Amino acid sequence: MDQRRQALSNLQVGLVVTGTAKMRSKGGWLVALDGVSALV
Repeated sequence: MDQRRQALSNLQVGLVVTGTAKMRSKGGWLVALDGVSALV
């Protein structure tokens, strides 16, 4: 179970980083919102 939770955490962190990076480009707000919803 710990390995699965760690993998999920890494996935969420990756989404946040990607969302933040794309937030500066066009249509980035949608990507950022997707990252937030993915975290929740």
